[in-house]
Amino acid sequence: MKQITWALIAVLLPIAPGVYSDDTERLIKRANRYFEPLPETMPGAENDTPEQIALGKELTDRQVKEITSFLKALSDKSS
Repeated sequence: MKQITWALIAVLLPIAPGVYSDDTERLIKRANRYFEPLPETMPGAENDTPEQIALGKELTDRQVKEITSFLKALSDKSS
């Protein structure tokens, strides 16, 4: 089964960019209708207390550690 999968990838991968290159531009235009760049600062951030800022940093750091740990576990498992 793995051999068939790799064979399909080897055959389809070189032709995929040519098939989807026209769709890429159309997809970007479509996405831009729904999304816009993030602002430099969060609206209302000027009202944040030092405690709120510290909590936000702590939660972000915790999420980064959890994701890093998860990815390391996946990497170790696949090795």
